[in-house]
Parts: sequence; structure tokens; C-alpha cells
Amino acid sequence: MKINLRTGYLSHIITLLSGTAFAQIVLLIALPFLTRLFSPADFGLYGVFVAITSILGMVANGRFDLAILIPKNEEDAQSVYKISYQFALGLFCILCIVAFAFPDRYLGEYKALIWWVPLSVLLQGLLQPATRWLLRSRSFKKITVSKIAGSVFTVGISIGLAFLDFGFEGLVLGKIGGQLVETVIAGGFSAFRFNLFKWDQAIFSTYIGFLKFSSFEALLNNFFKQIPILALSGYFGEALAGFYTLAMNVTSRPSGMVSQSVSQVFFKEGSEMEEEAFSNFFLKNVKGLFLLIIVPSLVVFLFGDVIFAVLFGKEWLQAGIYASWLIPFVLITFIKAGVSSVIDLKNKMRNNLLFEMLFVVLSLVSFTLGWWFTNADLGVILFSVFNSCLGLVQLFYFYKWSKLSSGFQ
Repeated sequence: MKINLRTGYLSHIITLLSGTAFAQIVLLIALPFLTRLFSPADFGLYGVFVAITSILGMVANGRFDLAILIPKNEEDAQSVYKISYQFALGLFCILCIVAFAFPDRYLGEYKALIWWVPLSVLLQGLLQPATRWLLRSRSFKKITVSKIAGSVFTVGISIGLAFLDFGFEGLVLGKIGGQLVETVIAGGFSAFRFNLFKWDQAIFSTYIGFLKFSSFEALLNNFFKQIPILALSGYFGEALAGFYTLAMNVTSRPSGMVSQSVSQVFFKEGSEMEEEAFSNFFLKNVKGLFLLIIVPSLVVFLFGDVIFAVLFGKEWLQAGIYASWLIPFVLITFIKAGVSSVIDLKNKMRNNLLFEMLFVVLSLVSFTLGWWFTNADLGVILFSVFNSCLGLVQLFYFYKWSKLSSGFQ
């Protein structure tokens, strides 16, 4: 099957990107206000919360949400959707039990966060399958509506609570409020009737590879990305974790949402292609993603410290320095994320596990050396250099896998 990049595929990406861009503009416009209303330590604690919920939320559905796009008939796809919800609700119950049982004396300043973790993870677990269903039906405009609404509510709630002296909890509640709105809208668009208490063993067995391999791979992938925040907070204090959080919010979050939009359409279109067409399609996407990010990457690499000091205040100069150091990693990650669906389309979750384990090892080594030499900057630099190099190798293997036949026959 041939896809004309000048027509259908591009129009789908543009539809998603327009909503993503607007949602990111709202968040970026709000950041200069938020950095003057919340301290670096507040951002650091918020960063720890986001790190934990991101790691857990990514596997909330057992990764069955990814499989929603694969079945040819609607009934099987609905069964996969239902299994995704069942996993999300199961994890929510487990996290509630853990939050209730965990002794307060070990939590310290994180005590206020633990009760919000299960809710945030549940909302992510409900949103992911809803978004995949909208992708399956090519309802791209509905996805953009949910994203924009979520961003507006996130900003509005965070700023409002800042004036009520909520501290870092204002950022946390803003995120949860935005998640809730986005989930309600996307879930409403994709709603259909199903029996939540009925288990479909045949469908579960068909796509169990997503649970066995993709879940572990996603867990490792998110864990290695959150290691800097957790390490900086644990070894060097919340303020440095806050600088890193802002640096990544400004650099990787906008680019990440763009690459996610590309990846979502890439998955849908790629699932309908023959092997030869898909390999060429892969290369065109890599080239397009590189051209899209190279100019802003150079600007941040050269002038990151100045840009951050002007936009967010002199207190955030260190965040700009971190952003400059992290740009190579952000660039490689942006390109990989846009075409990473090749892992699932070609059933290479098991093969990709090795890369994810190496990313975790290199990240831990980076910040262990930073801790050993009492130098947080060294940890950030090594994290960026090591993982950028490994990311290039992984991207090469993505290309090799793009030439293979699908693993789902």
C-alpha cells in the first residue's frame, strides 16, 4: 500500500500537530509566570511526582493500548480496548493499597504526593486507550480538542492555586486537573458499550507480547529518562532537580508531543503498508523529523543560558545551561520517538529490551559518577553524551527492523 506523504499522511500529522502546538504554546506562555510563582524546589518536587507517575502510567494498560490499532475487525479491537481498561483499574487498586499501607515516616516532604499518584496513573491509563481508539477511527481533530482543553486547564489551575499559596501541590493538582479534562473529553469521543468484567482470553493471548516485552521495555525506557530527576533530587537537592525539570519541560516536552503526534499517525499508516514501502516510509520520516528539530536545537545549544535567564528570571540560569547540555539527547530522542512504533509493528519488543537496559545502566553510571565526584553537572553531561551515542545505534537498528515482515500473522 502506498501512502502519499503530500496528502493524507501529512494532513493527519498537521491536524494532530496543530492541536499539539497550541497546547504547547499555552504551557510555554504560562512558564514565565509559573517560574516566578513557584521556586526551583517546588519544580523539583513536582518533577519527582511526574517522574513516578510517568513510569507507572506508561505501563498502566499493560501496553495493550498499543495493540488497539492492529486488529482488522472492530470486535477484536474493542476487546483489546477493554483489556487495557482492566489493567488500568487493576493497577489503580494496587497503588491505592500501597499508598494506604506505606508508613508516613519514610515519606518526609513527599507525604503530600503519595495519595495523588494512583489518581494520576489511573487517568493516564484511561486516556491512552481512548486516544488509540480515536487514532484507529482517524478522529484526529477530536484528539487535538482533548489536548488543548487539558493544557488550558493545567495552566489555569496551577496559576490559580499558586495565588492561594499551595506550593508545589499547585503544580501537581494542575497536572491532575488537566489530565482529568483531557481524559473525559477523549473518553467521551471514543465511548462504546462493553462488559468490563468479561475476560477475553483469546485476544489476551494473541497480544500478550505487549505485556511480556513492551511493558518491561517501556518501564525501562521511562525509568532511564526519569533517573536524572530522581538522582538530582536524592543526591543534590530539590532545587537542582527543579532546574532539570524546567530544562526538560522547555526542550523535550514540546518536541516530545510533536514526535508523539507523528508516531501515532506513523503507527496507523505503517500498520497498513507492505515491507518495502514501509522501509522507505521510515527513512522519509527520519529525514523530516531531523529537519524539523535541527534549527531550534542549535539555538538552544548556543544560547540556552541567555534564553532561560531572560524568559524565566536569573534564578533559572542553571536550567538554561542544563538545556544546552541536554540538546543532543533531546534531538536523538525526538527522531527515535517519531518512528519508534517500528518496534511494535515488527514485534521487536524483546530485541529492544537490550537497548532499554543499556540506557538504564548508562544513566545510573552517569549519576553515580556525578555523586562520586560530588558534581551534579558531570552527571547531567555524561547522561546526555552516553545516551545520545546509544540512541544513534538504536535508531540504526530501527531502520534494520523496518525492512522485516510483521511479527503478527
